[in-house]
Amino acid sequence: MKETHLVGIDLGTKKLALAVGTREEGRIKILYYNEFPSDGISHSKILNTAKLSKALRSAVDMAGNCLGVKITAAKVGCQKYEIHQSDSCGNVTLGGDQYVTREVLDNLEQNAWEEIGKNLDEGDEILGTVAQGFSTDDEICICQDDVMGMISSQVGANYKIYTGRKSAKRNIEAAFAECAIADARMEFDPLTPGAVLLSENERRGGVALVDFGAGATSVSIFSGGTLRHYAGIPFGGRNITLDIQNVCGISETLAENIKLQYGGCLPNELGSMGEKTIRITDKDSGKKTEITVKDLSETITARVREILDAVLWEIQQSGFADSLRCGIVVTGGCAPMLNLCPMIKKISGYSARIAAPSVNMFDADMTFFTPGASAVAALLLKLSETSPTDCTTEKEEEKKTVETPHQEPAAQEESEGGAKENEPAEKEEEGEEEPWFGNLFSLGKKKPKAEKKPKQPSKPKEPKQENEGTRLFEGLFGDDENNNEDDMV
Repeated sequence: MKETHLVGIDLGTKKLALAVGTREEGRIKILYYNEFPSDGISHSKILNTAKLSKALRSAVDMAGNCLGVKITAAKVGCQKYEIHQSDSCGNVTLGGDQYVTREVLDNLEQNAWEEIGKNLDEGDEILGTVAQGFSTDDEICICQDDVMGMISSQVGANYKIYTGRKSAKRNIEAAFAECAIADARMEFDPLTPGAVLLSENERRGGVALVDFGAGATSVSIFSGGTLRHYAGIPFGGRNITLDIQNVCGISETLAENIKLQYGGCLPNELGSMGEKTIRITDKDSGKKTEITVKDLSETITARVREILDAVLWEIQQSGFADSLRCGIVVTGGCAPMLNLCPMIKKISGYSARIAAPSVNMFDADMTFFTPGASAVAALLLKLSETSPTDCTTEKEEEKKTVETPHQEPAAQEESEGGAKENEPAEKEEEGEEEPWFGNLFSLGKKKPKAEKKPKQPSKPKEPKQENEGTRLFEGLFGDDENNNEDDMV
């Protein structure tokens, strides 16, 4: 039976993460995972579709060639920034005491969508909803799992409605269409990352999940088992890289490498490492620059402090600042930065930890279990729960046509050797074939035969040169009894 492939693609500012997996018993087996340089994206927003499609085509082709399949569909992550959140409520009268069913809850959600749609801008669209709580005749603040099956004459609900620009979906579809992927489903589901990275106790007790990316940082606050607040911040790790570039006067690529190798927060807590000096030489201009690890850390800490202040401001705006008993969980490409969690603890007072995909959910090698793969892992989990279709097809084998070079009759005669010696004498005669009426005008004269060209002796075939690699294999496997030890290298 053919495996059903799941394909998830995370479009980041600095990198594209592509993963292919299959469903297994209780887990997702990762068949392929790789990260590629990104282009055409800024602050997690697509700016240049042509540049993105070029980078995307390279990633998709490499994954398809590695697995021997053709990727035809994928679940794609939505941008973190420019996502707006609003509140909506709805109420449904059941006309007597009746059971609350899934159909009733779907009608409630549809009413909430219609209410928000009345005041929605023309260029915006609804990306998703998250139920905050339900109420019946006798109860309030009931979660969705508990309200189903209850008996009531009416049901009310409160929702968080998330909206974004239509152009984001249009740009994604255009970029994937260039790669022959017609089914590129943009997904905004802040609940699924919580299921991948957070425990049940954390989601119920209160926690802030911070996705620290290159172009943007998102904040998702969970409490009571569901999402209570979401916000995107247009700052990320690339801003830190640009600060290093400006301070040292070097290229962005070199600044990124220095950040990854020597970057860290809290310069006074680096110990002896802070006294080390980084010497940088520009190969093009020959310019030499020196900076200590401590000075580098001061540059990084100033920018990280700005980003963390924005995160803490969003936590205050959510109204759940005093309810985060499980603190802050950090993920994303910038999460492994040295001393990041101690800095969060020092500034906010919240406990902090770094999160990555769990081995209990995914079967993969260690390169997948990193904070940078969290977003694509959430896409695969969501796809496994909602879509039974295969995201790939079998790759068609290219038919290669071997063209036989045209040979002249003389060349064919020479190549075939004496093969023509056995042919009838009539075929050796050259000249045009005599028409049926030729005897009427020739008056009994016969058409002279063309002179025969003397046949050139065929060249003796050169003895076939034995390949040294063939002799080596014959010696290794002992197929030739006459092989001696000198043949083996």
